[in-house]
Parts: sequence; structure tokens; C-alpha cells
Amino acid sequence: MASPDWTSYVDLTSYDSSVTAILEESLTQAKALLPEWTPRVGEIETTLLEATAFQTANLANAANRLPGATVETLLKLHGVTRSNGVKATATVAFTFADNYGHTIPALTPVGYFGPAGATFVYLLDADATVGAGSTSLTGVAVTAQAIGTGYNTPSNGSALQTLSVLPYVTITTLDSKPTGGLNAETDAEFFNRAVTVLKSYSTVMVTEDQLRAYVLANYTGTVYRVKAYNMRRYADRNMVTGGGSHTGYVLLSVAGENVNGYSRSIEDATVSAADISSITTDVVSKTATGLTIEIHNAELIAVGVACEVYKTASAASGTVSAAVQVALETYFDADAWDWERIVRVNEVISLLDNVTGVDYVKTVALSLPEETVIMASTANLSADYDNGTLGVGATLTNNSTQAAFDLDGIAGSTGHRVLIKDQTTAAQNGIYAVTVVGDGATNWVLTRETDADTVNEMVVDKFIWVLPGGSTNGSKGFSCSASGVIGTDSISFTQTSTAVRAEVMASDATDGTGALIGDIRMNHLGMLTYPSILTITVS
Repeated sequence: MASPDWTSYVDLTSYDSSVTAILEESLTQAKALLPEWTPRVGEIETTLLEATAFQTANLANAANRLPGATVETLLKLHGVTRSNGVKATATVAFTFADNYGHTIPALTPVGYFGPAGATFVYLLDADATVGAGSTSLTGVAVTAQAIGTGYNTPSNGSALQTLSVLPYVTITTLDSKPTGGLNAETDAEFFNRAVTVLKSYSTVMVTEDQLRAYVLANYTGTVYRVKAYNMRRYADRNMVTGGGSHTGYVLLSVAGENVNGYSRSIEDATVSAADISSITTDVVSKTATGLTIEIHNAELIAVGVACEVYKTASAASGTVSAAVQVALETYFDADAWDWERIVRVNEVISLLDNVTGVDYVKTVALSLPEETVIMASTANLSADYDNGTLGVGATLTNNSTQAAFDLDGIAGSTGHRVLIKDQTTAAQNGIYAVTVVGDGATNWVLTRETDADTVNEMVVDKFIWVLPGGSTNGSKGFSCSASGVIGTDSISFTQTSTAVRAEVMASDATDGTGALIGDIRMNHLGMLTYPSILTITVS
């Protein structure tokens, strides 16, 4: 039997009343009943009303808190307790001035100094010792000095400062992004979380809300975001070319939490195939007969923004630029995007217009800098491969007949993005840029793109759309199906689409989405954003 359709908890404390308000209402009522009576300070009637108002206010306010206290006690029986906040945890790396060996004491403070004066302090969990002969120490566990989500702010690789005298330490950085920091729950947050848990208690789940609540409540740490689409199927998720209704189907899009910085959004959001299989088996066992559940990873799309803002007279350009960047990164964070299919220029303008120090916004242009390539290979290229530094700066250089670079019938130009997917040595595959076009006397050179040249960027499920023009691969979409250490492990791509999954609108949409020219339309259901190239000009 399905559980009730739980609604949000109603907080009654908003109906609290003060002694003064109750007294004034009592006096008004008394004068209405006894028009000839005039209340005076110190008389018995007035004193009695004052005493009664005091007791009534206490009783009313206590009664308003009784449901909350009762519910909180009952929720403890279900294992749902109020969170008083959690301290974020992370790891840091130290670089030393010498190789003599040192021990950094437990509770040594290290600080992150962010934009607009934000400061977050973390303390070493235990003594950290580097042996003689080594000049670096990584993976040192630290815990935030206090509770709060703000301590999750710094990105992986951020510079830190040691806040105690350690003359032998020269550089301190975040080894891993701080995670897990939580604010103390408000009443509303606590009861809303409780509602989510209660919604998940059902022998048979039949609603989108129940399915979402069940996955979030039972797969914490694996799944961070869930979106349910009733009467939708994964194969028909393109709302421009398809998007038909399918009775008896529910599509669930899931994503993990971004804990390692925005450059690793796809990697962090991807729930493993094994986990999706387990979740699917579990959810299907608890759904009504005749209901088919399809669970897939959310698709992530990198959004670029080029904007120019004018600052107020008293604001510093650097401070404003940093604040604008934080606002954009937060807005496009995969952990926060609201599953909307349209990224609207006007909403970004409104966002930036409210940033402290911004007087007005002059221009905003949206882009999809990581989404497309000009051309894609159809066969192995005869070229020498240099892996650069673990993939950064890696190149393919022509070792055959010298000629200008062309691929799939398209002549290359400097800066063209190229998908190389057919190398005999599969570790050479990837996304490149044409850095030297070449000619009859010069070899062409391709260099791995900066958004796909590390193990954390060239990841499984990274999607690439080949623009129209190529004889074989034009207007096709490919997803990375295997990856690993750049230059060592095989990288492969599989064609997954023949329709663009996202686009910057060249004209106003006519499909009812309200997308305007310059907006980004995400054509698939179950898509999330993450920030890519942000070009900020402060005038």
C-alpha cells in the first residue's frame, strides 16, 4: 500500500503573539463590551488583564511549539535527528624548504583567504611527518575550525597560508576540495528533510516525488541530485527532435556531488554503472507493477560567459571581478542548477546586476566552449605522439607526407578543435586543437585541448558534438566510453547522437520554451550545467 502523499511541515511559530498585542486586544474587547469603562494604570481590572495577557502569551507560544517538539521526538524513532552542523574536511599538501625531515604538529592552522575578505581556517587532524630526503608531503587530513557550508568554498589546488610559525614550509595548497561542511539546520530545513525521509517510506512507490525522495534518502554519498520525469524515456529524451509521452515509464536522472572543483564536474557527477544497476534493482522492486523505471546519469554541459560590467565608483576592480566570478560559478554549479532547460541571458544579467560593487551590466554573451569540435577523424593519423607533462601540452605531429592539415573533407585552421578517435594506439585519442596547420614543407601539429588534457577532464561520458561539414562525422555526437591516465590508458569514443544536445540560440525559439536569441537551450531532459571559460571585464 502506498504511503500518504506527505506535504511540507507547517511551522506554527509564525502565529506567536506578544504580551502587548494580547493586552491591547483584550482592552479593545473590554471597552467594546463596557463602553463607559476607561482603563487606568494600577486599577484591578487593568492589572488582571495584564497578568492574563502575560500568561496567555506564554501558553500560546508554547502551544505553537508543541507540534514541532512532538514531531521532532517522533522523528528520532525513525533515525531522523536534527543536524547541529558539520565541519568540512579536506586534505592539504606541504612543500618544504629542505629535505631534512619535519613534523607539523596536530591542530596546526592553515587559512584560505578568498574574495571579499572571506577567510576559512582548517586544523590538522594529527601530526604530519615528512621523512628525511623528501621535500613534499601530500594527503594531510584537516578539519574546518567551525561548522558551515562556507568552508566548502575553496577549490582543489587553492593556495593556503600556514597560520603558525613553520619556517621550513614554503608552499601549502589544498590537495582535495573541502567537503561535508553543513550549517546547523533551521526548523524549516530539518522538517523538510524529515518530510523527504517520510516520503521514502513506502512498500510501493507510485509518484515522482516518492521515487526522488527514496533515492536521495537511501543513497546518500552516491547520489546528490535526482530529477524524475513522468511518462518519459531515456531514448526519447531529446525534447526538440522527440520528447513524446510514454505511459507507464518514469525517467530518473541522477548525479553525484561536485567535490573536486568545477573542472572535475563531469567526473564527480557521474554515478558508476554498478551503482546505477543496484539503485535500479532496488527501486524497481518497490514500484507498482506495470511501471518501468529508467535510471541514467545526468548529462553535464559546460557554459562559458563573456561579460562586461561597470563598477561603482568606490569599488575595486579586482574585488568586483572576483565577486562576479564567484556569482557565475555558483549559479552554474551542477550541485545547484535547477534542471531548467534554458540558460537565459537576461537571468545572468540580473544575477550580475546584484553583485556587490557592480553599477550596471553592459554585455553578457553565453557560449558552449567545450561542447563542439569542427571535425573528427575517420581513421588512424600517421603521426608522432609526445605526451607532454602527463598529457598537458601533448602533441600529435605529422610524420608522413608534409601537407596542410585536413580531416573528413575539412581544411584545418589554427585553433580548430578536433576529435581524434581512431588512433591505432588508443591512448593517443582525445580532443585536440590545430596549433600548426602545416604545408608542403612543414608538418602539421595538433595539441591536446586544455579542457581535455588531464585525467580529471578527459573522463568517461564527456560529450562532443561535431559541427556540420564533415563528409562522414559532421552533425554527430560522440561520448567518451573509456579513459584513464593520459598517454597510457586507452581513450575511446562512441557515437551516441545524431542531434545536437545543446545550442546557443541563433534566433528566438518557437517550441514554447521561451528561449531567446543568445540563450542556451539544452535539448535533452536531465541536463545540468557547470562553469567553463569565464571572461570578465570590469570597467
